[in-house]
Amino acid sequence: MSSQEVKSPLLIVAGVHNETSLGWSAAEAWLDRDPNNHVLATVRSEDAQEFVEAEAERLGDQVSRVVIPDWMEPSASTDLRTTLEELVGEDRRVAGVVHAIASAPLKSLYTPAHELDSSGYRDAIGATAISLLNTVRGARQHLVDKGGVVTFGFSEYHRVNKDYGAALSTAKVALSHLVAELAYSLGQDEPSARTAEVVTGFVPTHAARGVALGIAKARRDAGYRVRPQDLLDFFTSSSAMKAANHEEQRRNAGLIAVDFIANPMWNQTSGQRFEVNAGWSLMGQSITPPSVSRDTDD
Repeated sequence: MSSQEVKSPLLIVAGVHNETSLGWSAAEAWLDRDPNNHVLATVRSEDAQEFVEAEAERLGDQVSRVVIPDWMEPSASTDLRTTLEELVGEDRRVAGVVHAIASAPLKSLYTPAHELDSSGYRDAIGATAISLLNTVRGARQHLVDKGGVVTFGFSEYHRVNKDYGAALSTAKVALSHLVAELAYSLGQDEPSARTAEVVTGFVPTHAARGVALGIAKARRDAGYRVRPQDLLDFFTSSSAMKAANHEEQRRNAGLIAVDFIANPMWNQTSGQRFEVNAGWSLMGQSITPPSVSRDTDD
C-alpha cells in the first residue's frame, strides 16, 4: 500500500512552533499536494498551540494537533498513538512522519564540553534524538507500508564547532545515526518504513534563534557580538550559490521531505541525507563567521 492508495492520508509533523518552523514547511507542502491530505501536528508551548489552532480554523478539519509536553517521557509515544486511534481508528492512514524537534539548555551552547553537566547532554539528546524514536513508536501501528520518516539534521556533522555547543551537536550526531539505525530496523519489519534526513543552512526558526542567542552570549563574553542576521549573511556569502536564500531553503526542505514520503520514485531509498544549503557544505565553512564586530551594544 502506498500513500497514494490511502483514503485521506495523514502526515504527522512532530514539532511545530509557528510559520517559520521547518515542520510547518512540510505541513504546507503536504496540504498543497492533495486536497484530501491531512496533518497532525505536535506542539509543546502555548504559542505553538495557538498557531496550529489558528491554522486549523483557517483550513478546517485538514489540520489537527496533539500536545506532547516532554518527548523524553515514554508517555509521549502513548499520547501520540492514542490521538491517532481517535482520528483514524485502526486504519493505517499515516503516510509518513516529519520530525522537526531539537533543543538544548541555553547554557550548553556556551559551556565547554568538559565543564557541561551530564544533564545538559541528556536533555539535548532526549529532546533531539529520543523524540524521533518516540514519534516513530507512537506512529508505527498506523504507518502505511514503505511509509517515510524524515527528520531535519545537522550541517556540522563530524566537525567540532565551539559556538554551536557540545550538547546539541552531540545530540544531532546521535539523531543522524538513529536515522541509519531506523532505516535498517524499519526496513526489516512488516510493514516496512523508510528514513531520511534533510539538512539546511541557517534558517531562523524559533529553535535556531535560540542557538543564535547562545552564540551571542558566548561572543559577548569574548567582547564580540553576533545576531541572527550575521549568521544569515555569513551563509549567503560563504555558500557555493550567490543566490542562497534561507526562506527558499526552509520551503524546499519541506517539499523534499514530503516528496520523499509521497513520491513512488523514493520507495527504494532509505537512510539517506539530503542537503539543501545552496552548496554551503561544499565550502568547508563553519556555522558562524570567523570574526564579528567588537561592538557589544546589540
